[in-house]
Amino acid sequence: MDISMLLAKIVGLYGLVASVSALLNLKRIKYLANDLLNNEALLYLSALLALSLGIVIINIHNVIAYDHRLIITLFGWISFIQGVIFLLVPDLAYAIIRRIINYNSIILFGILICLASSLWLLKEGLSINLNTILQQ
Repeated sequence: MDISMLLAKIVGLYGLVASVSALLNLKRIKYLANDLLNNEALLYLSALLALSLGIVIINIHNVIAYDHRLIITLFGWISFIQGVIFLLVPDLAYAIIRRIINYNSIILFGILICLASSLWLLKEGLSINLNTILQQ
């Protein structure tokens, strides 16, 4: 199986579950973000996880192509950069999160972008041809 297709399924399913969960629990997202900021150990572990995930994806799938593979690569780079920022400049990370959690529209926009990207990745990863489905 092509690594891009496998990662499209994995990242797509992960993003789908995470974004639907976030949409269903918008109030809880703010609570969890505040809780994360008040727990340095949890923030540190989250940063290590994001960094690790980013490093793995960048090393096995650093593809710049103008299709679904770019979303996977961007996911890897965003995870990597997020981990680096949280580990090397945690005060900046705190400030960014504190500003974002005060704006519901930014949170909702981010969730919807994640949902749309995830659905596209799943469509590509599962090789679903929407034209065939719609014509039936």
